[in-house]
Amino acid sequence: MAKSPSAAIRSWLSTPEAAGFLEKISREILYEARRKSLSAGFLGAGIPLKHQAPDDAAAEIRSALVQWLLTHETAQEIVLHPSESRPDLRIKNFFIQHWIDKTRRLSDDRRRYLRARLLAVLNGSDRFRTEIREAGTVYTASADALGETPILYMVHDDLASIPFPFHLVPGTEWEEIRGKEHLLAIAAHFHDRITEKAGKGGRVRINDLIDWLGHHVDLGRPQSHLWEVVDEIPDLSPEAEPFDPDLVGRWAAMFAKGLKSRSAAVFFLRYCTREEMIFEKIARMLNYKGPSGPEYRLKSVEEKLKAFVKALPWLSPDPPKPCNEAAFFHFIEILCSILEKSAPEPYRDL
Repeated sequence: MAKSPSAAIRSWLSTPEAAGFLEKISREILYEARRKSLSAGFLGAGIPLKHQAPDDAAAEIRSALVQWLLTHETAQEIVLHPSESRPDLRIKNFFIQHWIDKTRRLSDDRRRYLRARLLAVLNGSDRFRTEIREAGTVYTASADALGETPILYMVHDDLASIPFPFHLVPGTEWEEIRGKEHLLAIAAHFHDRITEKAGKGGRVRINDLIDWLGHHVDLGRPQSHLWEVVDEIPDLSPEAEPFDPDLVGRWAAMFAKGLKSRSAAVFFLRYCTREEMIFEKIARMLNYKGPSGPEYRLKSVEEKLKAFVKALPWLSPDPPKPCNEAAFFHFIEILCSILEKSAPEPYRDL
């Protein structure tokens, strides 16, 4: 009688062959995870991989790998019935992608939670007022008149220069910043620094506050900027209608095909790498004379993207139907993967 898949994989895991396979591949995965700067939070660790002893980190990866093998039927088929000469390479690539996907989902959830939490805290306080504008949700001190003060737009480099208020908040760990009083202190500190930089009072965007926090607190990959590309959607429907991933993928390919190589490289470096690369660095990599060159080119691409998605189902931010959150992220991920393949060295795998 044939063994069930779960019994077969459990039987295989108890063999010396499996022990050697897992030992080898765990260290290969560790090397790749460090090279890609993957989050140790996926393993339940609070210490970055680069600060962990290799043996300890490899043991954690091996444990996560075993749990994954027990539930992933395709991976089970690869190790139980290898049809290629390098099953270890396929398992490594599958598991790395699983790590990335899982981390992104956790990161996306954290950013959405923080945005909802900030809005609730600010709206419940007498110290601030909020409103939804075309530029997104903004807030200001309660003494200011919302409709009469300008919205203060900040670029990435301005945000990066604002220090974290360690004198007001105990630290930059997630658990240390999400309490009501700490979030109010952070919001006040950020508002004050922005108005100081602008030299005048004004309204501050919630997304700028979250992006700035992302410089100091582990919020994951900064996906929120991508919503701004399509005029920012304040309230996304979690129950939006199902979408066709193949069709959305074809639209991403069509948009990518319409980009000139330099525009594609700027968009890829700004939005598709592990960090949101500053314009100075993009300028150096692409041989611009200064940061204004890639910044201007990126704005042109963003305008094209707004116009491109405006009439598309699932992707358009215009009512009556809400934008489908999963469809939009799928579009961006396919677009980034296409631009990565077309980007010349040394822009790939950043």
